[in-house]
Amino acid sequence: MIGQNVTVGGDFGRGKSSIGNNVYIGAGSRIISSRIGDNVVIGVNSVVVNKVIPDNVVVAGVPAKVIGDYNPEKHRWLSRR
Repeated sequence: MIGQNVTVGGDFGRGKSSIGNNVYIGAGSRIISSRIGDNVVIGVNSVVVNKVIPDNVVVAGVPAKVIGDYNPEKHRWLSRR
C-alpha cells in the first residue's frame, strides 16, 4: 500500500529501487535507489536514499532509520527504543 505523494525511483548510478511484498509506504515518503524488504512499514515523510531495508522492520525519519521490528511468530510489532 502506498500513501499519497510518494516518490519512488531514481538511478543515480547505484541501481534502481525495488520494493518487496507487504510493504506500507506512508504519505510524502521518498525512496531513491533503495531496496526495501518484505513486511516493512515506512513512516510518513520519510526519506530512504541508497539503503537496503531488511525484512520485518519499521523505518522512519530523514534520513530513514530502523525504529522497530516485527516478530512474525507473535504477530506483533516491537519498538527498538
